[in-house]
Amino acid sequence: MIRKAFTFIELVFVVVVIGILTMLAIPRMHSTAVQEAADQILSHIRLTQHLAMIDNTYDVNDANWYKKRWRISFRDCSGSSTDKYYVVYRDSNAGGASAAPGKNESAKNPHNGKYLYNNGSCTPQDDEAKEVLIGRKFGINSFTNSGGCQNQYIAFDALGRPFSNTYGSNPVDGIMKSDCNLTFSGNYGSFTITISKETGYTYIAALND
Repeated sequence: MIRKAFTFIELVFVVVVIGILTMLAIPRMHSTAVQEAADQILSHIRLTQHLAMIDNTYDVNDANWYKKRWRISFRDCSGSSTDKYYVVYRDSNAGGASAAPGKNESAKNPHNGKYLYNNGSCTPQDDEAKEVLIGRKFGINSFTNSGGCQNQYIAFDALGRPFSNTYGSNPVDGIMKSDCNLTFSGNYGSFTITISKETGYTYIAALND
């Protein structure tokens, strides 16, 4: 006679095994999410620096040329202080750090051609990259800056040097005089990205899941 059903003991054993595998998988998923978030943001900071180096904003006829440098700006979604996103853009109208960047000022993701942009609603349009919504994608709800950082944005000049402010009275105002530490925290852990003064070399300094 062929047995067609599991015994109660066999069912309990299967449930226990599934539970153990789930417990082992959850930390791995958390670790992967933190690493992926850190890698993505690191990549887009480096992209910002690259764009600044190949797109020199210097214009002898424009007194505000240095205010138009490429930058990456970390922002809060509308109506929330814990839902984060970022934009990579060139402030082509020198609107200032607090002014919302326009989509036409923003960079495009080299992989899919979508704008690294959001208008603050944190609801992406079809031509906007969803990955900039780091609160929605990675559960990031906190951003802090320390060291050479003064604002929630980082800009670069044509030499790749990092600036924490580009709206001073002359082109070298705001150049970083010490390393900048950007720390992101959220549901799955935290990580710190460091941007070195002078060179703008950027790396993941700490990763905690």
